[in-house]
Amino acid sequence: MNLSMTQTELAKRSGVAGSHLSHIENARGNPTLEIMESIAAALRCTVPDLLSSANDPI
Repeated sequence: MNLSMTQTELAKRSGVAGSHLSHIENARGNPTLEIMESIAAALRCTVPDLLSSANDPI
């Protein structure tokens, strides 16, 4: 998924701290379902979309 969005913009849209997003992105944190839903809403996708790889059919 490539939306050309900065981490700062995603943080603003999702309400999730940029540092938390960084930890998630670098596999140093485990987001709650609530955080995943916030990120998905900001990206206009679903949580399963976030969890699948580009090659996995949903």
